Amino acid sequence: MKPIKLTLQAFGSYGERTSIDFTRPVQSLFLVTGDTGAGKTTIFDALVYALYGENSSNTNKKTGNDLQSQFVGRDVTPFVELTFSEANGCAEEIYTVHRCPAHLRKRQRGQGGDIPVNETIALTMPDGRDFSGKNNEINNKLQEIIGLTKEQFMQVGMIAQGEFMELLRTDSGTKKEIFRKLFNTAIFQQITDNLKERKKAAQSEMDKLLLRCKLKAEDIQLPENIASDHPIAELKAAIIKSEKPNIVTIEKLLEELPTLCESLAQQEKELNQDFTALSAQREQSISQYTAGKLLADAYAELDKITEQEKELAAQQSDQEKNAQLAQAIMDAYQIKSAHDLYASQSKLLQDTMAQKERETARLPELKTAEETATSQSQAAKKAYTQELSAFSALQTKVTAAKENFAAIAAAEKACTAAKAQAAAAQAEKEKTQKTLTAFNEDIKQWNKRFQDLSSAAGEKQKWAEKQGKVEAWQKQQLELADLDKKRSAAQDAATQAQNSFKQAEDNYQQKRDAYEHAHRIFLNAQAGLLAADLEPNMPCPVCGSTTHPHPYVLSASEQPLERQALEDLQKQVQQLNIQQSKAAQKASEALTNCKNLTEQYQSAKEKFTASLQEAKIPADTSLSAIAQELHKWAAVIQQKLQKYSLEVQEANALKEKLATSSNKLAELEQAAQKADTRHRELETKWQSLSSQLATLKGQQTYASPAAAEAALAAGQKQLQQTQEKAKKAEGELVAAQKSRQEAETIIKDCSQKIPQQNTAKETAYEAYQKHCTTKNMTEAQWQALTAEYTAQDGEDKQTRYQQYKNTALKVQGQKETQLKNINGQQRPDLTALAATQDTLNVQWQELGDKLKRLQQLRQRNEEATDSLRELMGNRNNKIAAAARIENLYSRLSGKMTGSRMDIETFVQRHYLQQILLAANYRFAEMSAGQFELRLMPVEDAGQGKNRGLDLRVYSTVTGQERDIKTLSGGESFMAALSLALGLSDQIQANTAAINLDIMFIDEGFGSLDDHSRSQAIKVLKRLSAGNKLIGIISHVTELKQEIDNQLIVNKNEKGSHVTWQIS
Repeated sequence: MKPIKLTLQAFGSYGERTSIDFTRPVQSLFLVTGDTGAGKTTIFDALVYALYGENSSNTNKKTGNDLQSQFVGRDVTPFVELTFSEANGCAEEIYTVHRCPAHLRKRQRGQGGDIPVNETIALTMPDGRDFSGKNNEINNKLQEIIGLTKEQFMQVGMIAQGEFMELLRTDSGTKKEIFRKLFNTAIFQQITDNLKERKKAAQSEMDKLLLRCKLKAEDIQLPENIASDHPIAELKAAIIKSEKPNIVTIEKLLEELPTLCESLAQQEKELNQDFTALSAQREQSISQYTAGKLLADAYAELDKITEQEKELAAQQSDQEKNAQLAQAIMDAYQIKSAHDLYASQSKLLQDTMAQKERETARLPELKTAEETATSQSQAAKKAYTQELSAFSALQTKVTAAKENFAAIAAAEKACTAAKAQAAAAQAEKEKTQKTLTAFNEDIKQWNKRFQDLSSAAGEKQKWAEKQGKVEAWQKQQLELADLDKKRSAAQDAATQAQNSFKQAEDNYQQKRDAYEHAHRIFLNAQAGLLAADLEPNMPCPVCGSTTHPHPYVLSASEQPLERQALEDLQKQVQQLNIQQSKAAQKASEALTNCKNLTEQYQSAKEKFTASLQEAKIPADTSLSAIAQELHKWAAVIQQKLQKYSLEVQEANALKEKLATSSNKLAELEQAAQKADTRHRELETKWQSLSSQLATLKGQQTYASPAAAEAALAAGQKQLQQTQEKAKKAEGELVAAQKSRQEAETIIKDCSQKIPQQNTAKETAYEAYQKHCTTKNMTEAQWQALTAEYTAQDGEDKQTRYQQYKNTALKVQGQKETQLKNINGQQRPDLTALAATQDTLNVQWQELGDKLKRLQQLRQRNEEATDSLRELMGNRNNKIAAAARIENLYSRLSGKMTGSRMDIETFVQRHYLQQILLAANYRFAEMSAGQFELRLMPVEDAGQGKNRGLDLRVYSTVTGQERDIKTLSGGESFMAALSLALGLSDQIQANTAAINLDIMFIDEGFGSLDDHSRSQAIKVLKRLSAGNKLIGIISHVTELKQEIDNQLIVNKNEKGSHVTWQIS
């Protein structure tokens, strides 16, 4: 990176727009000179700010409003613009960065203080396009182009005033951070970090393995007979209690576990043999009890059967008697059934013969009745035929009369309707004529009223304009009142801000006086210490002079502060100065705001009162009185506007009515003509219908429709009576015929049935006699039994006897079965057998539970042993891998005792060694070969802490190394300058992406003697003979004679200005 042009405006001490063309110097070495405070360092601040958004100092950083110039107004926008080149291979690419810091802009319109404006950045790329992105994205792009952070840039490209020895004296840790970006050594830190993570992961795996071992140890279950001091019990307890178990303890436990498992297996084998023998005894006991239970059940069943046999023997005699009685009852009822059949056949024969005799006697009467009914039916039919002919003629006559009456009614209705329509048409005619007359009168009235309202629109417009003026005056009055409130508030705020500024100014003055007094005493003390060591003809370490006319003598009354206390006091003064500046700015802003509001208020009030002359309101009237007068005016105007608005609305309505009146008038005239025509037509129709009605009334034969209906009803009634008589005679004939036919049928049927029924009677009697003989019962015997017993009684007695016989047979079969089951065996003792079985069951259950627990115990311990053996088998490889990673990490990260230097520092020593080669070439030239910079020896670099990048100085005069901090001010400057030049060379040589063709040095030459200064300038001139641009800020007079190209900085009441002096 090489600067081409720098432009500043309203930045720091530069108020007006100032441009610095870095291509003007004939040589690449130039001097920036000027009085103290002229603005020399601000040039470098601007350059660094353009690139990084911060000023050049790392200890006194300024951003935003702190950078805005006080030499121009707030209406001038502050900015810094830097054009620089960046090498890209053999070509140069030109970039331009334009950066406006956060600042306050003067408000152009409205009221209030200055407007805060945020920082803006614009980056123009080599192809002329703007890089698009947010501020942080543009900052990242700039850092990518330059290849250095701001802190790194300040170490190799710009050595700020008072900070030139930072890289020289800083510790190895800080140097490592700087070199990491410069030489891309971050990968070695990444390797270390990766090893650290792998070490943690390996340790985590080991911890997890130990935790799993602990969990498996907890799974081990010891037999109850093992004592707590048994080795395996103690090992398990030690592992469980330990948060992180000892691997040795786990190994010992693993050695003991197989013995325990073998012991448990032997116990299980012995117990299993006992369990097998006991199980056989238990099965035998169960079999004996089961057989005894079956035998006992057979004896119990045999006892029940014996009792049943006794009961059946006692019932045998009664059961046999009941069986005989049951048979007699059933025989009696069979005889009774045969007797009942004979009796019923006898009765049926008698009934048939009696019916035949009755019907034979009735038959002559029925025939005579049939003949009489035939004669009566024929006479009735003839009378009905005659009456039907007479009714048909009457019906025709009545129908004709009804039609005539209907025609008369329709004619009367039509005549009435026509008369009503004619009357309605007459009324409509009169109505339309009246409406037409009234509308003509309305038109005359509308014309007259419309003429009266012709001036309403003009009056409304005039009062509306007045209302607009009053509303504008009211609005202005409210705005003026609001402005007056803001003016009062601004006056209060200005007073408060002035008081705050006064207090801040007093605090600053007091603290500044205290600091200046303490600083003066401190400088005097330093001067006294230096003067005490001055010798005639020896150069002063500060100014280099060999003459010391008035050396300072430290007074005994002066008690200087420590440097840290003085620096703290200085920070307090700076903080109070910032507070004073902010308070001054706030007071200025408040006063400006108050003044602006007062001027606005006076101007607005004058214009407002002048405009009120039209309303005849005096200029000295108060705002509240003006508001009251305007309110009265507004009320009067509103009333007038309402009045004329209503009149305008009415006029518009009348105008619209008159515009449509001609059409409506024509419609009304047409309607009146139509009504007259319709009335004449309806009157003619009514007269014609009246004539037709009179004709119809002359043709009527009946007095009324009711009379016609009555004649028809009487004829219909006579016809119905004749018809009913004919139907009755016909019914009587049919009934007589049916009676005669039924009597003849019954006589015939009875004649056929009597021989058959007589034969059936005789057959039934023979069957009855046969049953009595067969059953050996007289009629008296069976009648006695059937009287005493029912047929169901006989069946029930028979069923009970059969049940008795079946039960006796069943009992006999059961007895034989149980005797077969007993087979001559003795009755068993079930109580003794059950007791034996219960005892064996308890013993078997207890032994089985014990065996099961022992099996589970053995299996659990064997599983735990296998798991522990597997876990411990994997641990060796993990332990070896973890040890290798930990050893490698400790060595590369500098965590080993006596070797605290990490690998990144070790690699950076190589780069620093190359830097020192280039730096010592210049340092030797500047110091006349007296000094050489050296690295801390590698054997000492890791002692105590990492000091691998610490520097020492070797004196060729004494032949000894010493701490870099022992160099004097001038020697330190030469060493720092040489180191910066060497660092720049190494960057150019090793990092193709970084092309730093710039070096600015702010002060430091005042600490050199003439020879050393001359040598330093020679080195810089030789360095600038290439492409590197070197600028020196200094007010040392001798440099003006040695450097031809000079940028002269002056400062006046308008701020700083620059001028090139090229010789």
